Amino acid sequence: MPASDPANQRIEHRLAGADANPYLVTAWLLAGIHHGLDRKREPPPVTTGNAYEQPGEPLPLQWGAAIERFAASEFAQDRFGAKFTHLYAVVKRGELEEFNSHITPLEVARYLGPL
Repeated sequence: MPASDPANQRIEHRLAGADANPYLVTAWLLAGIHHGLDRKREPPPVTTGNAYEQPGEPLPLQWGAAIERFAASEFAQDRFGAKFTHLYAVVKRGELEEFNSHITPLEVARYLGPL
């Protein structure tokens, strides 16, 4: 929630990319909100400065690491079910494998260009 006067307060979510499924992002956010309300957790203090330089565990930078963190998440299994969590991870691993099986124009230019 950006710091602002009461009339302009709102929730913002800026982590999901344009490639994210908006329905799953919304479900994930609502599950997180429900989790916090259900356990009567207080929100963390206001973040000042560069949010990327704040303490705490950073988000994964690699697609494979994100998939594995999701697959191992007790929170995901609790909120979405073990079957969904497993199946979604399997699908995403397959997508990553397919993605990694293609040679990109950058790789062609970098490694075959000098030939």
